[in-house]
Amino acid sequence: MLSPCERLVCLFLVRGFSSKLLAREIGISYQTVRKHRENIFRKLEVHSVAELASRLMGMSQG
Repeated sequence: MLSPCERLVCLFLVRGFSSKLLAREIGISYQTVRKHRENIFRKLEVHSVAELASRLMGMSQG
């Protein structure tokens, strides 16, 4: 469902990284992070990082 890069971005987002810091940490552009975020939110049908974290917790539990 999510690409390997999108999964990596998810991990950083739920750990509280901003998009700009995340981009620096993994060596991609801020715009690429924004696009990954957009794709993640669309694919998982969430509207915030808090909702994303909750969804990911639910996926890991069942």
